[in-house]
Amino acid sequence: MRHKAFCHSRCKSSVTPPPTFSHSLNKTFRRSNEMRYRQRNVRFQRRKTVVQSVMSPDWYLPFPIVSRQQNIEPLNQTPTAKSRKSQNKTQEEDLESILQQCDLLHEGDHTGITEAFHLLQHYKKIYSKSPEFLWRLGRSYIDMYYITKDPEEKKSYAINGCNEAKIALMRKRLSAECHRQFAILTSLKIKNSVGPEKIETNYILKQHLDRFFIMDHEDPVCYYLLGCWCYDMSTLNSTENIYVSTVFPHYHKLTSVSHALYNFLKAERLSSGCSLSIKINIAKCYKELGNFAESELARSECVFPSVTRVPRRCRIDRSVFALVI
Repeated sequence: MRHKAFCHSRCKSSVTPPPTFSHSLNKTFRRSNEMRYRQRNVRFQRRKTVVQSVMSPDWYLPFPIVSRQQNIEPLNQTPTAKSRKSQNKTQEEDLESILQQCDLLHEGDHTGITEAFHLLQHYKKIYSKSPEFLWRLGRSYIDMYYITKDPEEKKSYAINGCNEAKIALMRKRLSAECHRQFAILTSLKIKNSVGPEKIETNYILKQHLDRFFIMDHEDPVCYYLLGCWCYDMSTLNSTENIYVSTVFPHYHKLTSVSHALYNFLKAERLSSGCSLSIKINIAKCYKELGNFAESELARSECVFPSVTRVPRRCRIDRSVFALVI
């Protein structure tokens, strides 16, 4: 029994328990947890960086700051639009000062008129879309034509002014005064044109006059120019009529000397009868229609009244009529 008990105890003590790996396993688990923690921190930092770059700084503020909110611009007003708006405002102010200066120079002598012409030519590319600028540009060509004595220079101003009138037809939203001035410019070139060139210039003139009268304006100068157009178109020869029907098939051909006389009489009524050019053309139309008594009566009235009794508007029209006759 003792031997059995001794052997049993010996066997029991000699058997060693299996080794435990708790320490090594804890170490491995700890390292893996640290790696996971680091990777999670890296991902978090990346997300935080992206959010900070996308969101506004005000997103992190728990409460809005009043002073900062007052300085916030509307979302649809970018710095580019704001600067563009201020630039347009500056250009409008500059344009207004230029136009005022040109109006003052227009009332002066020949030197002032020439200076106004060169001033408008200098800013033509910048303000070519402004109706207020364009009609003053046309007026400056008329002034230069009026004060110039050299026939070649007169012709060059008439041609260049007609080119400006032709370009203006491609622009929209022009004022009635623009069409009036450009119609006068076109009539200046008609005096120095013959044949097909005269017909094409008359076509430009009629387009400006149509657009002027569409705006419901009555002006003695425009009615005078319309009478001149009717008279020119009614006195075309057969070759010129063929050219008109070929090049301008939609051209308005229903004109006659009677239409010209009607427009001349209306221009005389609006100008208070103070234009020599209108009276001469009325007499010419009466003669063409065979009414010689009225023609002689109109010729006998071809005398200017005194300047003191003529309104200022009529004096201006009188100088224009003297140009286009």
